[in-house]
Amino acid sequence: MDRAQLLLVGLPLFLLVSDLFSLFTPPPPKPPSAPHHHHHHQPKPSISPETLDIPLQKPTAVGGVGYGSTVDINFCASCSYRGTAVTMKKMLETQFPGIDVILANYPPPLPKRLLSKVVPVFQFGVIGIIMAGEQLFPMIGMTPPPWYYNLRTNRFGSIATTWLLGNVFQSFLQSSGAFEVYCNGELVFSKLKEGRFPGEIELKDLVSKRLATTRRPRHSNMVESTSNVHKKASIVYSDEDRITSLPSDLVVNIISRLTMKEAVRSSVLSSKWRLFWKQFHGCLDFDDSLLILKMQFKVVNNKSIEVERLKFVDWVNRSLESFESPTIEGLGIFFDVKSKSDIDSWIKFGVSRRAKTLELDLTKADLSTASSGKYLFPEHLICDSSFACLKSLRLTYVDVTEEALNSILTHCLSLEVLQVKDATALKRFRISDPSIKLKCLELLICYCLEDVEISGVNLVSFSFIGPKINIRYNNVPRLANISLGGEYSDNKIVGQRFEPILGFRLQLETLILNADMKPKKFPQNNIPEFTNLKHIELVISRQDYSLLPFTSLLKASPLLQKFTLKANFSFSWSEVEPLYANHLSELFILASKWWS
Repeated sequence: MDRAQLLLVGLPLFLLVSDLFSLFTPPPPKPPSAPHHHHHHQPKPSISPETLDIPLQKPTAVGGVGYGSTVDINFCASCSYRGTAVTMKKMLETQFPGIDVILANYPPPLPKRLLSKVVPVFQFGVIGIIMAGEQLFPMIGMTPPPWYYNLRTNRFGSIATTWLLGNVFQSFLQSSGAFEVYCNGELVFSKLKEGRFPGEIELKDLVSKRLATTRRPRHSNMVESTSNVHKKASIVYSDEDRITSLPSDLVVNIISRLTMKEAVRSSVLSSKWRLFWKQFHGCLDFDDSLLILKMQFKVVNNKSIEVERLKFVDWVNRSLESFESPTIEGLGIFFDVKSKSDIDSWIKFGVSRRAKTLELDLTKADLSTASSGKYLFPEHLICDSSFACLKSLRLTYVDVTEEALNSILTHCLSLEVLQVKDATALKRFRISDPSIKLKCLELLICYCLEDVEISGVNLVSFSFIGPKINIRYNNVPRLANISLGGEYSDNKIVGQRFEPILGFRLQLETLILNADMKPKKFPQNNIPEFTNLKHIELVISRQDYSLLPFTSLLKASPLLQKFTLKANFSFSWSEVEPLYANHLSELFILASKWWS
């Protein structure tokens, strides 16, 4: 036997013997742990400089929330799972500062490992036979079989096939497909059982639960060594509710950022929180408008409205008596209430607590009686100096007179938003002092109005839904948003009532038309250019409309970015396409039915 034959036979045998030896050799013993008592002559440990990883989450105890705990991630190294394991390791070390995450290979079962060691021997054996079979077979007294000559015919192809198939089979035998996670010695996730990898949030929750069950006692001690001196650090884990230990002022501030109902419900979180809701100084919104809506649509019998009124009034009165905060952010009443004395007392409460917003929505449950019995806003309460803090006043289905509104605008020096909706007592509206801070004015569904005059150097937005009257605009240099609707936006809007809008063509940014006029009367030519208009919203309700005439308005708006079309009937894209300007960035179409 020459040297080549010895090499081909001896190398596989050597690999097999070395693998068997390493397979059955016991692992080296772990180094003994350092004793816990101090040695006077113990050499000083040398600490190599290294970069410290600053955790993203502050630890809740000395040494970190995961200090003293170990997570073992045993994965199949031959399955390319290392990337996933490293990602999970970094996540756990970030979420649980101080935790020790150990990555290790999860070996396959013993039979598969033994077979994987035989595969290289088989590979080299076949290759040796192909290369030196003519000498090997006679040595053992055999005649070369026919299959040997077949392999010999395509020698290099046979060798490559043997090598590739052997490697694939060996990789299969060495893979376990495992991704097993242990926390403090307990299995918390197994890919072999679940058939999938764990998610990061899922694994974090599993480890967190395990750490909670194995957390150390409250007064356990632990010795830590540093580069300069040995210190004894006491690790304290407490079951005390940390929310309870927060300062009272901070707790009240947190609660006041919730809604009123959420603040009251927070009393069950802690015994110390049981009465904090009484110091709530956010918006007190007493809202049962959903019940009113159900009564209007006959989902709930509106004959029970009297009982519901008593319940609502009692709820508001008892709640206001309980709140102890000297100030509140706002007060809102949303229900069909008839008791004038109760509503007056609620307004007094809000004003006395220096509320910044006040909203009354007394919409009727019975629409057949909606035109009678409205609550009249009390003018005598407006003289209170606390009204000066009010920034927003919204009145729905509340009657208010011209004198009362003038008094509001005079005494509420900080008022920025004023909305009057569905008021029948209001006949005239004028702003006598153009220097007031009012920024947003909304006069909606006030069909008894006969005269409106708007002025204000700070006014930015104006909305009007009402009768066919002439609205005069004086000294409104910042007016950028106009919304018009109702009878006011009928056919004549293209005449004398559209001309004032043209006066704002250099400053107007948003124009909303609840259009009841016929488009054929809309001017199709010679519309002056709206040089700053960016958004047009068109609300139409008549199916006999053609949208084509409105293209003149879009053509006159070179900076238009958004066009919104709302309709309660169907139309086709051929009608809408001419409205779509090339410079539009947004087109919104809301319709009850769409025809292609």
